[in-house]
Order: sequence, then structure tokens, then C-alpha cells
Amino acid sequence: MREWLSKIDIKKLFHEYYRYIIVGLIVTAMDYALLIIMKEVFGVYYLTAACISYVVANVTQYICCAKYVFPECPRPMGLRGFSMFFILGLIGLAILYAIMYVLVEKFQVYYLLAKVVVSGATFTFNFLTRRFIVFKY
Repeated sequence: MREWLSKIDIKKLFHEYYRYIIVGLIVTAMDYALLIIMKEVFGVYYLTAACISYVVANVTQYICCAKYVFPECPRPMGLRGFSMFFILGLIGLAILYAIMYVLVEKFQVYYLLAKVVVSGATFTFNFLTRRFIVFKY
């Protein structure tokens, strides 16, 4: 474990995290916009809308991560790399779905506020798993 940690370039990791925050903010804005449009304009059930917007945001985030966040990392190309990214995204989606359901259905939290809580909970999980599993050196 200690040997693995000693190989991490902390300065590079912070630069990647900073870029991930920028991309994350943009993708999150898109995620929220899709969620609101589907829920408020088209009347889609909030959990269905949250899942659809999350999946669309994850595809966008994969492209942005490969081009801007982790440009020096050997990218997992093709279906294998995208599949790994997407499977990790599905784990994040499960976290999103469970927390949103509990907050909205059990605690009567407004769905957008629940989404904010979930975004915070999944952000670091997504960065770390994508950085050290999908876009590893």
C-alpha cells in the first residue's frame, strides 16, 4: 500500500482534481437542466428523470475526462474503457437513486435539494474511481 501511495504525483493529482471540478460543474449544470426540464416541463417521474439525466451526464463526462481532465493518462480506448467508466457510473447511479429516494420519499426533501446532497456524495467517489481505475497511469 505504501509503495502504491509513493508513486502518486500529488501535484498532478491536484491539477487533475481541479480540472475534474471544472468539468464536473459544467456536466452537473447539464445534468440539473435535463432533470428540471424532464420533471417540470414533461412531467417525468423525478427518479426516472434523475436516472436519465445522470446517464447523459456520464457519457458527456467520459468524453470530457478523456480530453481535458486526464489527458496524460493512457486512455482506455473503445468499448472496454467506456464500459469500465459506465459501470462505475452505474454504481454512482445506485448511490444517487438510493439517497434521493430516501430523502424525497421518507424525509420529504424537495427533489432538487436531494439532488444537491447526492451530487456532493457521489462527486469524490466518481473522481477517485475514475482516476485510479479507468484513467490510471
